[in-house]
Amino acid sequence: MVDLRVGVDSDQAVADAFEALANYVISDNTVDGALQLLVDLAGACIEGAEAVGISLMRRGGVVTAVSSKPKVIAIDNLQYDSGSGPCLQAMADGEMQMVTSLLTEDRWPEFTNKALYEGVQSIVAYPLKSKEEVFGALNVYSPRDQAFSHHAISVGEVFAARASVLLVNATRYEAAIQLASQLEEALQSRAVIDQAKGILMEREKISADEAFDRLKSVSQHSNIKVRELAQRIVEDALQRAN
Repeated sequence: MVDLRVGVDSDQAVADAFEALANYVISDNTVDGALQLLVDLAGACIEGAEAVGISLMRRGGVVTAVSSKPKVIAIDNLQYDSGSGPCLQAMADGEMQMVTSLLTEDRWPEFTNKALYEGVQSIVAYPLKSKEEVFGALNVYSPRDQAFSHHAISVGEVFAARASVLLVNATRYEAAIQLASQLEEALQSRAVIDQAKGILMEREKISADEAFDRLKSVSQHSNIKVRELAQRIVEDALQRAN
């Protein structure tokens, strides 16, 4: 496991960090855990970083998904509330935003003035993106001006790339799980509908097509889904049999 002492910045520490990420198995309940591990490792490996967080686009706006320290949320909220700042700019442009000193920064005055009171001087915001879209940002904060060397910025870029891959894979995983659930539900619906058709065919001496037409007609007139109607027919038949 990588040494998590703040300020550690070496090729070996970065290599250990990525090995730790690679060994972290993603499942439906560990995506946030993987992101938390990533920001903790980034905070340890990016020289000059005091705090690191990940902002993501969600329904209704941008939220801080994970952070290495509580102060990240306060700083991020200043950007969300004002509608401006390096994080939001990185997400809008899809390009890294570098702030060497908030004392001389003039791009986002409303955010800058308030962020200074939070003890922030240097910021790097890396966009998190796939080929199709930008969906978040990795934000690195420091209380010192000109805190990040070229090497530190490069290390941050690699962490942002890893975060992007992790989120894309997590999205695909969730989509696959949802699709599997939908297919399972569809199969179950098909099975109960087939059972109801068989009952109607036997009971009313009609064909399979006629039985299905009967189900659709009753469904439309009674405003009940075909699957629900079929379930009722099956349950009624079971009760009669018992």
